[in-house]
Amino acid sequence: MRFIIREQDSERLLAAGLFRYLHRGQPTGAAEEWRLTEVKSDYSVMDRNPEMAHFRVLRTDYDERELKNKRSTLFHLVINHENQPERLKIRQFSPTSEGWADLIMNEDSITLTQDFGHGRRESEAEYNELPGILYSSITWLGNWVAQQALNQASDPLWLNQNDIFELSRTSAAVQRGRAEEIVIGGQGIAADHYSLILPDRNLDFWVDRFGLTIKAVLSEELSVVESRYIRYM
Repeated sequence: MRFIIREQDSERLLAAGLFRYLHRGQPTGAAEEWRLTEVKSDYSVMDRNPEMAHFRVLRTDYDERELKNKRSTLFHLVINHENQPERLKIRQFSPTSEGWADLIMNEDSITLTQDFGHGRRESEAEYNELPGILYSSITWLGNWVAQQALNQASDPLWLNQNDIFELSRTSAAVQRGRAEEIVIGGQGIAADHYSLILPDRNLDFWVDRFGLTIKAVLSEELSVVESRYIRYM
């Protein structure tokens, strides 16, 4: 797995996994590898909020190098003790471009700074902790829908990923379905089923009792399954 910032000695591994993307049940070649750690003491990965006693870091390596676009994207999300995102760093690679983006969540706004070879760009949007921000990490999206099933906030910010990253407000609703058992590596894991209802599509997630995604269905043809899952929580 590739990282923007490698794990430090002050971090403790909570969970890790590897998602495979399937088209009509067949591997597409895309994969999402992730690691969730907890940081203790006054150490801060981002030199931000050093007084915070506990926070977590979600690292994601979204690998499409076997696909036609041959793109890959690394995410580094800092999550505070209230399970809200504090900062998101992004690195994206493709045969034709390479760039980075950095999002900082403030009390009432979110700042997006990025450079994809055409100069540094900065934008800002109104923001509060709820309803939050969505981006293309299956692990984070599942965690988010499980939270929203309790809070029922709406109109989150969506981080669109095109040639550059853009923030846009969207409407969203979450419905909770029946609990199911999902089998990973021969082991059955109890999971709650959530549907994320967006204006143009519905996404389904199965999340275990630790708030970790273990399965997702993104369309009638595209699904995501956890092929490797370890947990120390």
